[in-house]
Amino acid sequence: MPHTQQIHAGDPAYASPVIRPPSPASSVGTAYGPDDTSLSDSGLSQDVFERKWTDNLRLDEPKHDEVHNLKDPLIICPSDPQEQKLLFEEILRGFRQRVQQLEEDEIFQQTVVNGSQIGKEQLPSADNVENLIQNMIGTSI
Repeated sequence: MPHTQQIHAGDPAYASPVIRPPSPASSVGTAYGPDDTSLSDSGLSQDVFERKWTDNLRLDEPKHDEVHNLKDPLIICPSDPQEQKLLFEEILRGFRQRVQQLEEDEIFQQTVVNGSQIGKEQLPSADNVENLIQNMIGTSI
């Protein structure tokens, strides 16, 4: 009885692996320069050093967006007319900034969706050089 080869059509066809060149020798044995830690920092303990740089980099402080989001969304109208005016101007400034941001986002989205229209508009054509110059300066020669 002859042996027949069976092909499994259900097996997924895998793409051939990406073969990259080996890493350059200079990146394998990277030599780092001497430690640049200052003398004042090298005498500190690990905890003090970490606390110093955490304070220096302000890692424990909230970001601007976090502080902004902590503001109370309810507006309490002040009784002083001057404070009312300042509050009104602050709210109006916020609205204008948000509208400007939305307009810029809309322009960007339209550019992404429709593509740039540069080079697609019909350029005016004229064979008469005098007409071209007259149209550019707006006065007769």
